[in-house]
Amino acid sequence: MHSQRAGRLDTEDWDPERVRVALRDHAAAASLDGSAAPELADRALFLLGRGHAALEAEFAAFYPVFAAHAAAEVRRSLFERVRAHARSGLLRSGVLVHLLRLETDRAIVSEAAFEVARLDVAAAEGAPRGADQVLELVVTGAAANGGAALGGLLALASDEVNRKLALLRPALARPEADAALAEMASCARAPVHVATVKFWLDWMEALASGLPGMRQAFDRVAAALVAQRRAVRGAIVYDGSWIARPLESVDGRLAGARELPLGRFCASVASRLAALTAAAPYSASLQRALEAWAVVH
Repeated sequence: MHSQRAGRLDTEDWDPERVRVALRDHAAAASLDGSAAPELADRALFLLGRGHAALEAEFAAFYPVFAAHAAAEVRRSLFERVRAHARSGLLRSGVLVHLLRLETDRAIVSEAAFEVARLDVAAAEGAPRGADQVLELVVTGAAANGGAALGGLLALASDEVNRKLALLRPALARPEADAALAEMASCARAPVHVATVKFWLDWMEALASGLPGMRQAFDRVAAALVAQRRAVRGAIVYDGSWIARPLESVDGRLAGARELPLGRFCASVASRLAALTAAAPYSASLQRALEAWAVVH
């Protein structure tokens, strides 16, 4: 395998030690050959997913450099390949944690968090598993985009996970956490679940009692409700969780989840939002949320 100075990666070379050296050289150069870099990232993740833990330090140094130069579409394609291999069992599911830690793209991070939790991934023996591992990475600052990771957990629609996320609400409502809350609020995954919408709606009602001091967080949470409505596909929402359920049924619908008519659900959400207008009569964000959920379109 050639170094960055020599140029390209040898396509037939899968020796872990040579991959480790290539990762180190690319990271040290702080720039990457456009065509070789995605191949190197793909190869390193495959080897990490096959248990070659000796690559971890070099990959952690390499990936931020790669992400700074590679388009989001390239990185998302890389993630989808890794996720498919993790789901099939070709790679250890713990390989997804590397992307959860190092990636900043909202779509990648939220989906990585979703998969780590859904697959109940553990980084090591005796370490936190699944959603608890994601929460630990976020709370300790080990996830590059903690807000998107939390958004991925919220998409699980798990009451147990949502109770843990609710404990983070006071910290997320602080002004210094606004960027993380904005990322979390922007994560909306189809199909939309009742528990996810309820999480935001419950929080919005709690924040209303603290207005005007809680205005910034209130606006973010209102934006999250708009994002959830826009993510709805078709005329139904689901009442159920992704945790401990099959991914899909044969006809493409969620297995084991109860389907609710969108019109009925919209009416219940809109009525609760309308009740908040007394506390926030001039809130443009509340009005946008109310308009989003008031009409089935």
